[in-house]
Amino acid sequence: MVPQPTVFIGIEPGSGHKACAMMVLDEEQHIQAQGCGDLADALAFAAGVSSAVVAINAPAKLNDIRGGRAAEKELLAQGAWIYQTPTTLKACPASLRRGLEVHQALAGMGYVPGPGGDAPRQKFEAPADAAFWSLLGLRPFDQTTLEGRLQRQLVLADAGLPVPDAMDFFEEITRHKLLHGLLPLEDIYRPEELNALMCAHVAWCSVCQPESVKFLGDSGEGSLAIPLAVQKQIPQP
Repeated sequence: MVPQPTVFIGIEPGSGHKACAMMVLDEEQHIQAQGCGDLADALAFAAGVSSAVVAINAPAKLNDIRGGRAAEKELLAQGAWIYQTPTTLKACPASLRRGLEVHQALAGMGYVPGPGGDAPRQKFEAPADAAFWSLLGLRPFDQTTLEGRLQRQLVLADAGLPVPDAMDFFEEITRHKLLHGLLPLEDIYRPEELNALMCAHVAWCSVCQPESVKFLGDSGEGSLAIPLAVQKQIPQP
């Protein structure tokens, strides 16, 4: 069992220079730090902590397995959506290329592929969309839509993260606001922030609730982790 790390970090690499998002949780899943924008800032934070588990919404390496990664094929067969990792860097979209850079940079800082036993610095892939699918039990709405953002924030709240109740959004909606294009989005996280929060949650689960996270694949093809839905006990009358 890895010692209790200081922090659990989730990183959404994004597709542009300023599109990265990072969320940092403590052992109680309280948000300790967050940031959006420069990927270098997220890497600088990871470099400055001595003990952490980092989950990234991107694979750690290109696909070199004939027929594709088994973990990705398993998730797709079950109904999740996950981008199948290409075999060449040229075929990767910008977000995957940036994700590969994140993994490489973290490896250079001494982060080992997780789950890594007693290693104080660990990292692994946590495909955010598949993670939301796993906790929902169905494919979520598109993350770029308002309903997708609300749905994902509700999922994170149910997972124990102290995020604002997304249902409050509807209490703030009025005819006047709709007619004037004024939506109360102040307490609704952006898609990249929601992905980073989910990754941080999976990192937290890997240590604090290891029975609630599943690792797929192996070190040869690059393993990935998704959270498992916890069955809530219904009190008996």
